[in-house]
Amino acid sequence: YAIPFGQATATTLRIRSDRNHNGRIGGLGNAITSLASAADRGEEDVLYALSTVNCPPGVPQCITRDDGTGPVAMVAEDINGLSFTYYPRANFGPCAGQPNPCNIAFGLPLSSQSQADNIGRIGISVQGQQVIAGQTVSRTLKTEVTLRNRS
Repeated sequence: YAIPFGQATATTLRIRSDRNHNGRIGGLGNAITSLASAADRGEEDVLYALSTVNCPPGVPQCITRDDGTGPVAMVAEDINGLSFTYYPRANFGPCAGQPNPCNIAFGLPLSSQSQADNIGRIGISVQGQQVIAGQTVSRTLKTEVTLRNRS
């Protein structure tokens, strides 16, 4: 049971899902309200983001994860870029009539809740760098995640 994306920007991804199947979402700001119960885990509402303020000392940018307990640096080693690209599920919007998987991404910011509800695939790109023997070496990791039950 998935709830629409709370945030879907080029550098922020918030995933909400009812992991214990009780019809409520716990986590970011919901743990104390009537929207959640003690049985709901923070992993039901998680925000991943590129941050410049929640990084270890001396690290200018890092990737953080926040499950409602505050942002924690996950990847904090010379990250100089994080980006998300959102693709519609098959037969929605610009992908209607296109082969699956469709490579026509949604423009950002998303223009409607309907677009957020119909994200079917997310492209993830992480750019990092490291100094080795006095030379800066840059690397880019790219991957895609297809959302279950949305293809």
